[in-house]
Order: sequence, then C-alpha cells, then structure tokens
Amino acid sequence: MGDLDHLGELMFGRKLRLKVLLWAWERDGEFHQTDAAKGVDYSSTGEVGKELERLVDLGMLRKFGRPSGVGAQFYGRIEEHPGWGIARAAWAAVSPEPDAGSPPEEEGAAEPVPIARLSGGGVRGPRGAPTTRRPPVSPGARPD
Repeated sequence: MGDLDHLGELMFGRKLRLKVLLWAWERDGEFHQTDAAKGVDYSSTGEVGKELERLVDLGMLRKFGRPSGVGAQFYGRIEEHPGWGIARAAWAAVSPEPDAGSPPEEEGAAEPVPIARLSGGGVRGPRGAPTTRRPPVSPGARPD
C-alpha cells in the first residue's frame, strides 16, 4: 500500500491531479465541475476545473453544456479510453486490498478502501460517493 498524496505528488506532479483522476474514474454519468470539487474536498473549483480540462485534453472526459458560456460546466467520462487503466493502476498502488484495481461494482472485485482513508481525508470513492447514477457518456452523444 502506498500513500495517495505521496503518489499524486511524485508521479502526477500534484496531489490534486491524482485525486481528480480517481474521482472522475468512478463516475458513471455526467457531472458538474462543482461536483468534482466537492468530491475531492478542494475549495478552489477553478483548480479542480484545470485538472478536469487536462482529462478533456487527453480525451478521457468530454465536456458539454454552457452554450452561452454561462452556467454549470458538465463533463462525462469516455468509457473506452485506455487512460482509465492508469487510474486503475494508481488505485491498486495505494489500496491495502489485494486486487483493488477494479471498482466494487465490477464483478469479482474486492471492496476498496475509500480514497479519503488513504489520503487522510478529502476524497470520496472510488465508487463510494453517493451520486445519482446516469448512463455512461459516449464520445459523440450528449446525455439527457
């Protein structure tokens, strides 16, 4: 088992980057930037937004909404992106549970320890945050 903050700082350049990656990995449907900031317990939604934009640039998230540039920014996870394997591996590296590289909803996966316990607080998940589940976002479609 490793330390989430230590791994985030050394391998990803900052603690927040790994926390946002893991938080986004566990989302099944659309979410708002403010949801992500609350989910990782970070006071600056702007800083969380920068990390979400990195995931958009990598093709791991799709951004939609805000036709006039005003209002909540929506994001959706691109399920098939190979970058989610990095999130899975990072989670396995910091989880005390063997074979914890899979979210608990996946058949046969161990129940991982919440990220908040690994990092000393601040992040819910993976798959542990109370959310309203929506269908996954496909690359070209806008969820309802």
